[in-house]
Amino acid sequence: MRSTRDHRRHVRVDVPIDCSCQRLTTRQIRLFDISLGGARAYSESAPSKDEILEIELLLPSKKRLKCLAKVIWVNRLPGETEATKYEVGMQFIDLGGEDLVALAYQIKSISLG
Repeated sequence: MRSTRDHRRHVRVDVPIDCSCQRLTTRQIRLFDISLGGARAYSESAPSKDEILEIELLLPSKKRLKCLAKVIWVNRLPGETEATKYEVGMQFIDLGGEDLVALAYQIKSISLG
């Protein structure tokens, strides 16, 4: 049986990237397992599957990227805290041009160490 990772089209890095999304929380959150295709986040509220979120990423280079992300899955976390009740998988749906290049550069820099 093939793992989920075998189906991914983009390299992921497990380094937290700061992000803001008013729908998920009133404060800044962190994205994990980030790739050119999407990311995973922890949230205090549960968005709906297929919901479109407006997010802003703050890359380590200090560049800010605004984009839309589609919610692919939502999991309620066992033993959750106030800030992390849900785990949310999202797909970037309008990341392109200079923003895509900037994110690709950051992912490559992180993955090379």
